[in-house]
Amino acid sequence: MAQVTEILSDEALENLRAAWVEAGGDEVILAGADKSLVGAYAPSEPFVSWISDHFYRDGVMSGKERERVLISILSQGSALTLSIHLYWGLMEGLSVTEVAEVLLMTSAYRGIPLFTTSIRVLTAVLEVLADLESQGGVSPGPILGTLIQKYG
Repeated sequence: MAQVTEILSDEALENLRAAWVEAGGDEVILAGADKSLVGAYAPSEPFVSWISDHFYRDGVMSGKERERVLISILSQGSALTLSIHLYWGLMEGLSVTEVAEVLLMTSAYRGIPLFTTSIRVLTAVLEVLADLESQGGVSPGPILGTLIQKYG
């Protein structure tokens, strides 16, 4: 098994980040989440909008800080949600090493099975990103579609 830090090159990560910025990646994910959540239950719209505005559009924390916290919290939940926030965190400027350290530290307090599962999800996300980037598929929409297909 390859080290997680060896799966996605720095150049590939920079290409993915450039495409993220160009496509307005934050808004792509927020629009999808808003549609999915509000579509499932319309009365959730004020709450979902508040979360999007407060934590993502007008938040006190930087995107890197926010995603670091969310990756830690979500490492014990759904692989789909974790995979999306792993991708988002990388796009916000977290390095693969930083993400792996967040998972490791969270596991130090939550247990080794959590690390086993979450590092596998990180490995799979990095492999998806490396594969799509090598094929020129760097925009957020197709990447999110692939993650949803894999984990949804």
